[in-house]
Amino acid sequence: MTSTIRVSFFSSLLMLFSCNGINDSLPIKNEVESKINCLEVFQSLLSELNTFKGNQDFHQQGFGRGGSYHSWLSKVQAIVDSQCEELLIEKGFVFSELEALGMEYLKTKGVENDYTTFLNNTFSPHPKVEEPLSEVDKDDNLIGKWSLYNSYANESMKMFIIKEEGFYYAYYPHNESRKKLSKKGNKYDVVGDKYGEYYIVNSSNTLEMFDNEGSLSEVGWSVSIIK
Repeated sequence: MTSTIRVSFFSSLLMLFSCNGINDSLPIKNEVESKINCLEVFQSLLSELNTFKGNQDFHQQGFGRGGSYHSWLSKVQAIVDSQCEELLIEKGFVFSELEALGMEYLKTKGVENDYTTFLNNTFSPHPKVEEPLSEVDKDDNLIGKWSLYNSYANESMKMFIIKEEGFYYAYYPHNESRKKLSKKGNKYDVVGDKYGEYYIVNSSNTLEMFDNEGSLSEVGWSVSIIK
């Protein structure tokens, strides 16, 4: 939920440029097969971009037709995101974001900035928290109750962290759903979350929300204690 907002928010920053082309090693437009290994193709094109992003002729030519790097852009644009829905479902990114990264490197002349760092982080594999063993021996208990609000989506909900039958859970009373948590000290990792979402409960029972990219307050989330 929260990480989807993070991805879609930054995806909306994509800008199109008329620029200049690289060696053909992957299928383009009418050569694209209906079934392709999306992740393999994506990683190959990302690796290719990293080999030329700092080249001076790239900074001068861009992706314009007839240039050395136009074919890279053509190969990226030939992959329709709907062909690779598993990339979004399983990895949390799409080919249009790879195009955005190439365009950003053209603007920055290959220098990293907050946006390129964010995209490269999104494209990097992050280990998921594994299913925990039984972590507590006490009776069912309530750790805390909080109200969550996202200013971008104008969305609010309540979340409880509970101990139940030897496990920790984030519980959402509005739809009675729950997510299993793995506790280490005052850190509660969401088990199996591909974005690495986790919560910190401080000594004053305040809750902070994070994922692999940093604090979720950066994408509009705020938390207040329910007393």
